[in-house]
Amino acid sequence: YEDEVVDYDLFRSQAQRYGFDENEYLAALDRVPRFNRDRVQSALTFIHNLAHTLSIIGYGNVKLSKILAERNYILKELQESEERYRATLYSIGDAVISTDSDGCIINLNSEAEKIIGWKAEEVRGNEINQVFRIIDEKSRVSRNDYVVQALHGRDGNNLGPNILLIDRNGFEKLIDGSVAPIQDKTGKVLGAVLVFRDQTQNRAMNKKLQIMNAAIQSSANAIAFADLHGFITYVNPASLRLWGYEKEEEVLGWRVTNFFLIEESEAIKITNEIKQKGNFFGELIGKKKDGSHFDVQISATLVTDENGQPYCMMGSFVDITEQKRIEKALAEEAKRRRILIDQSRDGIVVMDGEGGVFEANQKFAEMLGYTMDEVSRLHVWEWDAKISQDRLLEMIQSVTEEGDHFETQHRRKDGSLIDVEISTNAAFFGGKKLIFCVCHDITERKKMEEELRREQALLRTFINHIPDPAYVKDLHARKLLANQADLENMGLKKEEEALGKTDFEIFPHHVAEHFYRDDMYVLRNGKPILNREERLVRPNGEERWFLSSKIPLFDEKGQVIGLVGIGRDITERKNAEERIHYLSFHDSLTGLYNRAYLEEEIKRLDTERQLPIGIIMMDVNGLKLFNDAYGHRMGDQLLKTAADVLRRICRKEDLIARWGGDEFIVFLPKTTFDEVEIIRKRIIDECNKTQIGTISLPLSMAIGVCMKEKSEIDINKVFREAEDRMYQNKLTESRSTRSTILSALRITLHEKYQVTEEQVTKLQNLARIFGEAVNLTPFDQDRLALLVALQDIGSITLPEEILNKTSPLTD
Repeated sequence: YEDEVVDYDLFRSQAQRYGFDENEYLAALDRVPRFNRDRVQSALTFIHNLAHTLSIIGYGNVKLSKILAERNYILKELQESEERYRATLYSIGDAVISTDSDGCIINLNSEAEKIIGWKAEEVRGNEINQVFRIIDEKSRVSRNDYVVQALHGRDGNNLGPNILLIDRNGFEKLIDGSVAPIQDKTGKVLGAVLVFRDQTQNRAMNKKLQIMNAAIQSSANAIAFADLHGFITYVNPASLRLWGYEKEEEVLGWRVTNFFLIEESEAIKITNEIKQKGNFFGELIGKKKDGSHFDVQISATLVTDENGQPYCMMGSFVDITEQKRIEKALAEEAKRRRILIDQSRDGIVVMDGEGGVFEANQKFAEMLGYTMDEVSRLHVWEWDAKISQDRLLEMIQSVTEEGDHFETQHRRKDGSLIDVEISTNAAFFGGKKLIFCVCHDITERKKMEEELRREQALLRTFINHIPDPAYVKDLHARKLLANQADLENMGLKKEEEALGKTDFEIFPHHVAEHFYRDDMYVLRNGKPILNREERLVRPNGEERWFLSSKIPLFDEKGQVIGLVGIGRDITERKNAEERIHYLSFHDSLTGLYNRAYLEEEIKRLDTERQLPIGIIMMDVNGLKLFNDAYGHRMGDQLLKTAADVLRRICRKEDLIARWGGDEFIVFLPKTTFDEVEIIRKRIIDECNKTQIGTISLPLSMAIGVCMKEKSEIDINKVFREAEDRMYQNKLTESRSTRSTILSALRITLHEKYQVTEEQVTKLQNLARIFGEAVNLTPFDQDRLALLVALQDIGSITLPEEILNKTSPLTD
């Protein structure tokens, strides 16, 4: 370099080594061109600045072949000059170390001091291996043998490309250079000279350039370079794909305008803009290799050298065909939305963060009775009639993109109020928060809701006061409504106790299971269950019967959403029916089976399998006389007593029936004659031991028995035979029974009225005298005497307080 001091001693030794005339050699040295250090550094700076510029604009791989060629040219020129004048130019910018024949350091220049970290005076005389330590970068093996080889007279060795120098501080530096022996004319080795340079920074820069080149090559964006005349000098793979080409050779050297649908004048205009402004950004129509067209976005930049002079143009290209299509679709969608907003039957208003109107549709203005111009100057608190200004501002600040939903009232321009339903949500545009509100006029709906509430209140009042239980259930058979009658069935007092519950939570499991089965039939099939009789035992143990109906509830789409249940209490009717059913087969007085039931059962039991069959027919003796003497109430008691005797004596499998009047029948299937006789005798014995009420009179019945022991015998004939035998027995027993009853009556009269037998006899004699006087027959005279004896028989059953009452009787 021009600013370096020449070491003439070194060059004298070099002249001697190569056999040159010393004076001529030194004179030639003065004629060697001296390199300007600033110019060399500016060339390297240009390369660095260009790489830095490319990294800033972000377009990646720039083809630097021309720049690199220029740099290589400079380096090559420097290297050739170095080789040509290595022996003579001690002051070259490379590091130089010289040794003697023993390998001890003679001298080193400032660049060497800088690289190895030692001063010349510190190491002069030291062995070279102590200061200049080099290793192979990959194998980490020492390569100080290069110096040894030079000291042994071998030709020079190049240091590189993977030689690391370990400096004084232990840092490793990549170097290249050479080691050569210093010899005299005879070839004697006088020492060695080491010429080297620090390549660490160059390697880092090369690596950076390689990374940048790889980034450009692998970039998804199409990147291309062109000279200042518009001819393409470089394209990356993405560019080839974008335009449909496969090889660089197909496009290099072409004008950029060949790849666009563009007029020449427009191309010139864009080129001038790049040159004048340094960049261009816009959209063009691209033309592919196959002739198809596409939308492309171009971003072009003017590349300058280190002096700021234009060097080339770089462009980045993006296919925006899909983006344009989407933009077009969005524009059309926005247009459609605008139409929808304008045609909407709801009022739509967009507000800013202060509650002012940003935009509104015509319907919103019509709802409030304003013009569009008037609406644009309003704030929300000027039309909201229910919410305060402060609260409205709080709501505006708190509304989110998820939105809100509420009801309020709007005040029209004329002061009238309308009910509205508001749906709001927030969105940000350009960093500004906007509130979108859809206002639906619900004034009519509110009126309908109020009317519905009145109707519901009326319906609720009606439902709660009807005596029949009524309820509503959802799809899961949970109670949604229950009237008071239904609550009574559940044993609850308040409807809230039943709402949301199933029958399983209220009734016993077996009852709930029955209800649930019916519910699921209605809900799943959409068909009603009508007028089904159901038995319900309330929690208090009371049994009730209901005629229940379950009807499905449908929504407007015909889907089942629940069911309505209603039941009519038919407990009284059910009891009456059971009573009627009971009476149709039972005697109402005695509780025994009646004749109709017995006749039906005889038809069923008159089979060979039931043989032998016994029939006992009975007739209560003295019933008429008993009725006449004691009244029909006591006569009924007589029949009940007879029925009780038969119940006690007969077996469970025997059929006991009141045949009619004072007659009873016992039908005994699978019973032998001996067994029938035993039962007959037990009946007679029990009658003799049984008194009728408080009267000291035993029960008496005439009994007839007959057997059916063969299937061919007619059962009716057996009945008639039993009846005949009963009447025969009655003839025998009736006189005795009559006498017994009369005796009992006399005793009762004597006890009640304290009449002596002597008094009765006197009255009877008097009656006979009277009978003779009126010419009565002897038979009638006897009857008259009996009448006198029993004249007060009708008062036997009357209470004494009535007979002895002195005041008038009541009705």
